[in-house]
Amino acid sequence: MIMIIPFFNKPTVKFYSEFPTLTDLYPIYPSKNYQRKWVNRCAKSFAKYKKKSDGRYTNISTIKCPGIRNIMKNGYIIPSWCDFTIETSKDDLYGFKVYYPTQLEQFLEENNYKKPIISSFNMKMSPLKIPTRDNLKSILKVWIPYSYEIPKGYELMILPVQYDDDSPFTACSGSIEGFQIDLNIDLYWHEINNRVTIPAGTPLCQIIIIKKSNINIEVLPADINIKKRTKSRLFQKFNKFQL
Repeated sequence: MIMIIPFFNKPTVKFYSEFPTLTDLYPIYPSKNYQRKWVNRCAKSFAKYKKKSDGRYTNISTIKCPGIRNIMKNGYIIPSWCDFTIETSKDDLYGFKVYYPTQLEQFLEENNYKKPIISSFNMKMSPLKIPTRDNLKSILKVWIPYSYEIPKGYELMILPVQYDDDSPFTACSGSIEGFQIDLNIDLYWHEINNRVTIPAGTPLCQIIIIKKSNINIEVLPADINIKKRTKSRLFQKFNKFQL
């Protein structure tokens, strides 16, 4: 089964699923459809204080910030396609145990699926020395049963889910182009000395498709016209009780 991600009237990014039901149950979906819990709480708080202020002082809502709102809605979400549990210990900051549903392992074996579900980059045993800060010293690699193809002249940016709820992991950033046979989502794992279950359908990362181009950057002094536009923009932002 093929999952196609269109963008405007340009070429499409194609994902080829090894299991047809994968695209039905846990599809890649637009980021704008991902409902973050903190956004709902923010909206309720904003409504509460808007009523309380009653036109006497300014209310500021984080969710209305264009920089936050735009990046949260950009691109697509890749979710986990099965339940898995990660167990870590403070006695071994490089090691972990992973558990899957017993029936899933049997299903994959019967369907001759040879790839792992989760592997890792062990920073102790590998020549790779990627900084992991206070996280698990191994970077987890979640394998998604897709091959995929990015059209020529474009690249697919793999990013952490932007402004996500408090998650036990953060996706590592990356950039991919061309035809790829493996879709791997690398994760910094935050939970040390704990056992955490990730349900199927949990957002793992956010992908954004961009056109490859060489765009120059200029740093210029603000002239009279720019200062005039700045004042106009400030007035538009500050002449109302809500930001």
